[in-house]
Amino acid sequence: LFDLYKQALACKTQDQTFSLADFMSPHVAVQAVGASQHLGLVASSNVKKGELLMAHKAFAMVFEAQGAAGGTQEQALTRSILERLSVEGEASVMGRQVLSMYSGNHFTMPSDALRSRVLGKEGGTTAEAEAAEIVPKANAERIMGTVQCNAFSTAASFGFQADARSAVQLSMDRNLGLWVLPAMLNHACVGNCQRFFVGDYMFISAVEDVAKGTEFCHSYVDPYADYAQRQHHTSRFGFACQCKVCTQDETFERLHAHSHSEMVSAQQEYSKLVPLLTRASTGDKASATEAMAPLHQVIVRLESTLGAKSLKRELLRPYQSLALLHEILGDFGAAAECRDKAYFAVESEWSVAHVHWAIEAMLAHSRAGNKTTAAKLRENAREMWRVCVGDMRLFNLLHGPVVKFCFPE
Repeated sequence: LFDLYKQALACKTQDQTFSLADFMSPHVAVQAVGASQHLGLVASSNVKKGELLMAHKAFAMVFEAQGAAGGTQEQALTRSILERLSVEGEASVMGRQVLSMYSGNHFTMPSDALRSRVLGKEGGTTAEAEAAEIVPKANAERIMGTVQCNAFSTAASFGFQADARSAVQLSMDRNLGLWVLPAMLNHACVGNCQRFFVGDYMFISAVEDVAKGTEFCHSYVDPYADYAQRQHHTSRFGFACQCKVCTQDETFERLHAHSHSEMVSAQQEYSKLVPLLTRASTGDKASATEAMAPLHQVIVRLESTLGAKSLKRELLRPYQSLALLHEILGDFGAAAECRDKAYFAVESEWSVAHVHWAIEAMLAHSRAGNKTTAAKLRENAREMWRVCVGDMRLFNLLHGPVVKFCFPE
């Protein structure tokens, strides 16, 4: 039904919207979950790793390349939803579904001002009256809440989309859209399914075997942000995450207060290095040399404080940064070692992003002359891609040039 390769190629040359049927696996059911009995998506039978769970077209979408005239991208998406509702009708099945997606109380702004804001028409009573003609009073808060709590960005900092307008790398356009059924997936920082995008379609695949009765979850936030940041971001959705990663982080903070304090201090030092690392990433060898010693010290501090943790995900980005510095300075052996440590810090967590990191490690080992290790990483990347995406032609489209560079025929 879905030819991801053809869709990805089409995104390079034409509009990124498609008219295909939506798909939902017969092994997925909508069900009340948890103590609060909120709706979620649950496995109605055992699901195998790599199974496609759903493929859905956006109800409304704003593409970064089109811009967001007249306000923010969220405001542009809100206007797009309103236009679609005016066509579908609020009483239609889809209209009722969209308007029922948000029932919270995130906003205290007077409804007239709120309507102006969602339309990008802030500026006094005239603008409010203009907006009132378009947005029904009862729906102003509901629509804004729906966008802020249920919209998806296609290129968040923790993922890569399969919307390939470049044959060499994954597109990182930050398109914003509303997908109705996928919005019912609840959150876990490390979920059992993951999403990727081709044009205006979202695809959800299982990344591990899922037993009957288990809820499907994916991450709403950057899963590699620190614990405090993740908790802050999930609080905007009205809950505190208690997934296995957050539970470990909370336990570490509570039982190992001194080590936790040292870890946070080291992370703050890493944050201070980001401007210097950004300059180095352009190939500036002077900046790379300057950043090397303080970054290495940050990693030493992190290593010494994380002994009590089984998941040492805090090492991912510092080691990725250190690998890049070594690559800029031409030490590919040291770069390969750092790529390994970054990759293996999150090896058990599969996503399209992890494929990219495995490819980076493969390239580093190839440059260092470690062809056997590079070949193993290539196979790891391919296996993860089969599970997360499935279409190997798309893998070859996106990663083929790097693979060929490492393994010329």
